[in-house]
Amino acid sequence: MFAPVFLFFTFLTLSICHPDPWNRQERIAAAQRSDGNVTPHFYSYHIHVLFAQKVPAQVAAARALQTRFAEQFAASAECTSQADNTTHPPQQVCHLDWEYSARPFLTAEFAFFIPPQHFAATVPWIMANRGSLDIFVHPNSGMEVNDHMEWGLWGGDKWRLDPTALHYNCPGCDFPQCADRSKAMVNTKDLSSMCGLDASLRPRVESAFCSSACQSWLANAASVAVDCPHFCDGFTGNSSIHAHCAAVAAAIEPMQAQSVRCQPL
Repeated sequence: MFAPVFLFFTFLTLSICHPDPWNRQERIAAAQRSDGNVTPHFYSYHIHVLFAQKVPAQVAAARALQTRFAEQFAASAECTSQADNTTHPPQQVCHLDWEYSARPFLTAEFAFFIPPQHFAATVPWIMANRGSLDIFVHPNSGMEVNDHMEWGLWGGDKWRLDPTALHYNCPGCDFPQCADRSKAMVNTKDLSSMCGLDASLRPRVESAFCSSACQSWLANAASVAVDCPHFCDGFTGNSSIHAHCAAVAAAIEPMQAQSVRCQPL
């Protein structure tokens, strides 16, 4: 009992302490502190209601709960297409599209976007009124993997999530930022020539590989791989670019291992 209560009040404290989701300086403050404690800024929250879409009683209960919640918190408006988790979080409670098995969820769900200033009212209400439905509340810090896999709060049963559907994991990040960084990395002109790579993207020319231009690219690529997991998913619409991205992604770690020979003794 202690752990859920502690986690709930942790969420509540962070909501109150960070009332302004537009404060871009919090991206810097979200870095890990020297004492090892993570201090993320939560720009917004999602409330997800999970249910079995092939069980009519659960579908009916989910729709009824969605209607009651929308009436209670004036949340009948759908979130605009410009709204996102961190860069442009909505300032009023709004609802997201009704989804059926939308990753990372492996079952049907619907969701509401919750600005931090509305957390203290909406989350206790949904927990107390969920009935037999299962509730998942998670923050949006830009660290999408941690937001869903480590920092979430469950009411009812805990459902398994698919982490391969989570594509960014850095403070204040969002999907468009990771998409832009991935494109810039993958589309680097003459990468093989710049880094002295063979057709399998293995270093063959040490002077080129150890050049400042190549090592700068490698440092950026390693950062993208950490901040933007599964970044090649952004190229699934183009098979050739996706294949090239997959090859680049697979080459990053071996290239990092090789780069130690570029360090002066």
